[in-house]
Amino acid sequence: MEIHLNEMYFMTCNVSGNDEMKQQKSKSVTVRLSSRIGLVLITLLMALATRSAEAQQLCIFCNEEKPYGGCSFPNIDHAGEFPGSVVRIPGLAEDGGDLVYIADYFSGLTHIFETVGGTDILSPLTVALSPGGSRPTSGMAYRHNDDPNLRFLYWAIASQGSSSSEIPPNPRLLRTSPDLNSGELFEDAIEINMVSLANLLNLEQVGTIGGITFHAQRNTFWGVDIVNDIYFEFDFSGEPIVEEGEVNFFINPSLGDSNAAYGNSITYVEVDGKAYFDIPHGPSSAGGATVVDRVFASAGDENGLAVTFGDATGHSYNIQETIGDHKFITGIGMVEEACTGQHIEVLLDIGEAGQPKIHMVNADTPKPDSRGVASFDCAPNGNNTLLTWKNYDSLQGLEISRRDTLTGETQVVLELPQDEVEGGPTLSPGEHVFTDPRISDGSYEYTLSVDTVSGDAVDDVTCLVTIGRGQLVEAIDIEATIQSAASVEASSISGVTHISDLDRLVVVDAISGRGFVFDLDLNFKMMLNSPFDGQFDFFGGQTISCAYNPSNQELTWLYRLEGNHYLQHTTLAVTDGEIEGFTINPEDTPMRVRNPSNLSRTPVLGDISYDSEGQQFWGVDRLNKVAYSFDRSGSLTGQSFSSQISNPRGNSGLVGGGLAVTQVSSSSLTLDWITGSDGNASQIARVSYIRTSNDEGVETIGAGTEIFAADLRGSTGSTTLGSLAVTESEEESFAFVLSADSGRLMKINMSEGIGGKKFLRGDANADGSMNISDPSFILQHLFRGGNEPDCMDAADVNDDELVDVSDAIYIFAYLFLGQAAPPEPFQECGFDLEPELPCARTICTDD
Repeated sequence: MEIHLNEMYFMTCNVSGNDEMKQQKSKSVTVRLSSRIGLVLITLLMALATRSAEAQQLCIFCNEEKPYGGCSFPNIDHAGEFPGSVVRIPGLAEDGGDLVYIADYFSGLTHIFETVGGTDILSPLTVALSPGGSRPTSGMAYRHNDDPNLRFLYWAIASQGSSSSEIPPNPRLLRTSPDLNSGELFEDAIEINMVSLANLLNLEQVGTIGGITFHAQRNTFWGVDIVNDIYFEFDFSGEPIVEEGEVNFFINPSLGDSNAAYGNSITYVEVDGKAYFDIPHGPSSAGGATVVDRVFASAGDENGLAVTFGDATGHSYNIQETIGDHKFITGIGMVEEACTGQHIEVLLDIGEAGQPKIHMVNADTPKPDSRGVASFDCAPNGNNTLLTWKNYDSLQGLEISRRDTLTGETQVVLELPQDEVEGGPTLSPGEHVFTDPRISDGSYEYTLSVDTVSGDAVDDVTCLVTIGRGQLVEAIDIEATIQSAASVEASSISGVTHISDLDRLVVVDAISGRGFVFDLDLNFKMMLNSPFDGQFDFFGGQTISCAYNPSNQELTWLYRLEGNHYLQHTTLAVTDGEIEGFTINPEDTPMRVRNPSNLSRTPVLGDISYDSEGQQFWGVDRLNKVAYSFDRSGSLTGQSFSSQISNPRGNSGLVGGGLAVTQVSSSSLTLDWITGSDGNASQIARVSYIRTSNDEGVETIGAGTEIFAADLRGSTGSTTLGSLAVTESEEESFAFVLSADSGRLMKINMSEGIGGKKFLRGDANADGSMNISDPSFILQHLFRGGNEPDCMDAADVNDDELVDVSDAIYIFAYLFLGQAAPPEPFQECGFDLEPELPCARTICTDD
């Protein structure tokens, strides 16, 4: 069946600085419909074609030479539903120009555009059917070949399979004629073997295919595994390509400590005979792609420097700065010389609900041989930062600065030329390392700025790191762990609390209401059923958090339903120190938490935590950004009737919903808050409050004093931290935090000087005690070229943060002249609370 559509449209653009209105024209377009769709889609296709005809035309508004990503086109509305992939088919338009296909992910429709040579226009043409039908189309790739008979269009189609299967079905690769109007579908669909890829790379789970592209030089395909955040090569049989025993793949550049990132698409780019990929990507904390990077699509020698697949070329652009606000970038495609000889990049954006967008930016690189800095990474090493980078150009200027993310204080830590950097006034291409020593606890952003010998401009690059307090100890993918260990799904992990007398954690699932028990090393122990199932009909609500009272081993659950909050008390059943379950007393029906009368908006509670001194709970109200107290019956206590404790970041700050009672006494209350600013819930702020009571016994909490704040972005990669639990002992403190954007449960060390190790002060030679051999060891090191102490902190006997002759004298004076003992830790192994000296190994640890 054929449908003839008359398409009327205007074309407007800026050509060489002159505004011209093109003549209105009428065009007859033929669309062939498969018999499997029939008349049902006639009306839909006509409507979509009309919307395409009326859509704003895509025109370049600048035609002078611009840097990569430096010139953007007007954002336009897309007539489809969910644009997922884009591909260019050269020479297929009636006038010899190119066609550009944009396939919707879900609808089974492909929107066709044509480039109009010499007029700066990419014009909507018509709509065709995608070969996958109702199955999602995640990617398209065009195989260009000198032989017209070997030019095909390939479609990555999600396969349909049983949802009960533990291993998802492999996606299929369909092959069609490049001309969709021909309706030619070749019956040789193959599977893209994601199972084989997972096995070859020892991945924890089988991935899902996203975008694909064709590598013209290697005659292969590359695709994105959007589950495992990797880009991989596969052949025409759908098998991953293995060379010299190694799979050809590279990792999403945004994949860091957060263990999650966004990277949905990939497009092949060839510049001056060299192969590249352009990839949009971003960290999980950003909620989508934030940058487009041009990376090497080869493994070999480039200008005398060995490169591998995915190595950065130094070319990138910030998506938001280039195209403005966007919802979610789903696809990327390259269109060559569509407008005034420029190459353009097509970015697909799902936009707001029902309003998808198409963005186009300049993809040319006026000096493609300029590569600048390929990578820049920072990692904690005790209380030092290890900085590594790779540059492809010789550098004649380099500066590294360090900014404290909490205070904003910035200082330069390295400049070229300096003795710490080899090579004199210029830095040769290659990998380089620099250590920034003796950093105080905190979170820092490092910025690397360079000047190339060639004079080409190179963008600054940055990295985040956390030193000391706030460092990530370990983390697990909480939902995957629960699925594997308990064989149940966790729908929405919402809360975590510490069972203090048993050293256990309980993690709460909002939807099912279950509790999942872990030890402090994040090993799964058992599952607790929801206290609300069966006995109480609370359909439609959510279990938010829980709190523990060790005096009676009572675990209290917080539930939210229709704007109200309820407490359900349970008593843990414990045998030999292990939790076996809980019981609910018949009289312990859910008790509604009263709302403070002075709040402008109905509270939305996040965490609750138990205050053993006041025998009350503290809850954090995410909406009003305050904390208030209530008793076991849900009645307000103390000052919570009329005033509350404010967010430590003030009214402009953000509350992530996490709150933990850390320390209590009759005169004080210490709370740890998940808080932040600028839309980022990424900090833990510990605040101490004065606690007083009047003659009637009404408690008042005075103004708080902030003890410290730890910015966790550098260690967790998350800006949407949620529930919080804290463990405290004399020697160490840990925070257990749930991350909403990455779905991880993270153990964070909150002790000062996390980079230090336990040591005995004065035991310079690490023989287990301070004796006459230690001053001799120090003097041999200082004046005779003897070995450096493995733990300089131990040799710093007088704790002046130096190892010199005064330390040897101090030991002699203590041993023979009755001088006072050295500062702690002296009698027993311990930590330096303000470590500034390195300590690699001591008698106190096996490390």
